[in-house]
Amino acid sequence: MVINLPLILMLGLEFDMALIKCHECGKKVSTESTACPSCGAAIKLPTVKTQSSSMETFAKVFFIGIFMYMCVLGIGFLLKKDKTSEELKQEANTQKIAQENKAKADKQAAIKFNRIKSATIAAQNIQQSARNPESVSWSGVLSNDDASVICFELRAQNGFGGMSLEQIAVIKGAIKTSDSAWNKNCANKTMHDITTDVIKLLKIYR
Repeated sequence: MVINLPLILMLGLEFDMALIKCHECGKKVSTESTACPSCGAAIKLPTVKTQSSSMETFAKVFFIGIFMYMCVLGIGFLLKKDKTSEELKQEANTQKIAQENKAKADKQAAIKFNRIKSATIAAQNIQQSARNPESVSWSGVLSNDDASVICFELRAQNGFGGMSLEQIAVIKGAIKTSDSAWNKNCANKTMHDITTDVIKLLKIYR
């Protein structure tokens, strides 16, 4: 009898000639045998996990890992968002304070410049009205905040050729040489000392 192998395969028949080692004597034996032909020990077939079971386990581990990863990302995003918002708030406050300080500094600088400018113009007028303008030397120049009151102490040549100390108050641009004007507006008053700045400008505009 001739066995037609292709025909058998087409009919769904297959030969299973897998061999394993006997757990007792170690000799090879067919997986279809119930006992080892050498030592007679019962055949123990190795347990094989099915592919579907392995895939299910892999899928469970995979999705659990993805879930945990997304949780970590979400928590990190929330923490980062809160931190960024706080940093932006602090940065905005810092910029606001810096702008306010700059505005105050610019305002104070403008006020100071106005005091020095007004005092320098008043000093030029006083010097030009002196008998000998070249003899005038400034001992002190004081001003209030808005330069509406400027007080000068100076030495200048008098009519006898000597040098005399003079105290002059300039009130809203008007020169006052009387002692009463000085005592009322300048004596014992808290004012800004701008002597050095005025002398520098007088030298520049001389």
